[in-house]
Amino acid sequence: MQRNPQQGASRPFTGLVAYPPTPFDASGAVDTAALPDLVTRPAAGGADAVAVLGTSGSGVYLDAGERRTVVRHAARALRGSGVPLYAAVSALATRDAVSAARDAVDAGADGVLVSPVGYVPLTDEEVVPHVAAGAAAAGVPVCFYNNPATTRYDVPLPVPRELAGAGAVAAVKDTAAGPEQWRERLAGYRDAGLPCAVGLSRDVLLVGAGSAADAWHSGVAALGVPAGAPRGPLRPAPDAAVRRFRELVAAAPVR
Repeated sequence: MQRNPQQGASRPFTGLVAYPPTPFDASGAVDTAALPDLVTRPAAGGADAVAVLGTSGSGVYLDAGERRTVVRHAARALRGSGVPLYAAVSALATRDAVSAARDAVDAGADGVLVSPVGYVPLTDEEVVPHVAAGAAAAGVPVCFYNNPATTRYDVPLPVPRELAGAGAVAAVKDTAAGPEQWRERLAGYRDAGLPCAVGLSRDVLLVGAGSAADAWHSGVAALGVPAGAPRGPLRPAPDAAVRRFRELVAAAPVR
């Protein structure tokens, strides 16, 4: 896998951002003893930043106290490393996203990620104030995560342009179905003059298609450390799928 995107990591949410899983012990509680290793390994391996509580970090499956615990222990583990810590703070209700953003920053996060999660898909008119409120509460760099497969909301260019222009977001993390769609989306962001970093969030596209991005948001960057069983109703990946995934990662070119 290529090491850095074109613009490096001089700005928030640029470079290689690793997303470690949240570890759980045999009782199903957050394993705070195992967490530091999961956070420091990608940092020591060259990641430009570490992000907790994302999809791979089971953020939506944790209560507020557990999320604070994860951020606090991750921040303590990274202290003095020079590697920033980001935390996902997505929530259904705006007041809960605001509270999560404040909690994350108080616990040591250097930036937060917000995704427009909704039981019913949100509209642009709902998304803009939701994200802006979280950003105002956080007071740190904010990354807008566009993940339409999960949220059923696919951000149109005017929304991140409005948020970035108002200083509410410093970056956009986006997914794509394939290399061609990613190139089209990236071109759209660039043509729109979006005044923030644009990152790709799809590991299978990082080789080749992701080389033009400002950031690579990667779960693979934290691969290889046991983290216990996921919290139900999630189930562990089948052994065959894990073996195949490892084969694909091992076959990816490294530069």
